[in-house]
Amino acid sequence: MDGYYYGQKGKMGMQQSPYAAPGIVHQLPPEVAQQAGSYQLGEMNAVFRPTLTNPLTIIGLTIVALIADILLTVVIYNVGYIVYVLVVLPVIIIIYCIRGLMTCNLRVYLFQNGFIHAKGSRLDVVRWDQVRYIWQRITRSRYGNTTHHYKIERNDGATFTLNSMLKNVGILGQNIQQAVTQVHLPQAIAAYNAGNAIPFGPLSISLQGLSNGREVLPWNQQQNLLLNRGYLLARRQGTSRNWAKVAVSRIPNYLVFIKLANYARTGQV
Repeated sequence: MDGYYYGQKGKMGMQQSPYAAPGIVHQLPPEVAQQAGSYQLGEMNAVFRPTLTNPLTIIGLTIVALIADILLTVVIYNVGYIVYVLVVLPVIIIIYCIRGLMTCNLRVYLFQNGFIHAKGSRLDVVRWDQVRYIWQRITRSRYGNTTHHYKIERNDGATFTLNSMLKNVGILGQNIQQAVTQVHLPQAIAAYNAGNAIPFGPLSISLQGLSNGREVLPWNQQQNLLLNRGYLLARRQGTSRNWAKVAVSRIPNYLVFIKLANYARTGQV
């Protein structure tokens, strides 16, 4: 049963963003301010935009990077070496250029009760009580770089993707996760206490325990859930073997899932 995901409005508070600024509401484009008022989004906390917002700058940097790659390839080839990464690099550069051009006019306005996804002249309003699911994928490379990817699905099926092309997208994603959780968690707890199984992608939570679709692991037989390199690990007490290993990116409303699982195990939110 997933009925608790739909159409229930609740009063909520939003974590104050470190990027909020006094009086920033007056800097809103008129059409954004109008939509915010119509949908009662409340106080604005922050605006998020790509690191590069000028198309000419993006194209210029791409040309410079391609020329540098060609010159370096010629120099290295003339001394008798072939570095294949320099052959592949232009493709990567062009892909990033295309992505940059596609997102340079994207703005995400974060409010107390939702956000506005603005791309060019198109404005999409998403209230927290209209969000059905949010998925997250956070990847850390061996060099210490972290990329963030969030997908938000509204009740009407519309989806919005936010990724590392946006500056500080991790903070934006964290705020959205917390806000959506404040709306969904009370509904999830009520459904759980009523004896319903609450689905979270390949896993589900019920009074009986955690289910992976094949069997149920009772709450009193579980170790604490672990997070390792983007995977959620569930283990039976007394073993080091994974009873379930699921990518976090496959679990919708991941933070709701974690808090509901803790509630099922401890009786506390």
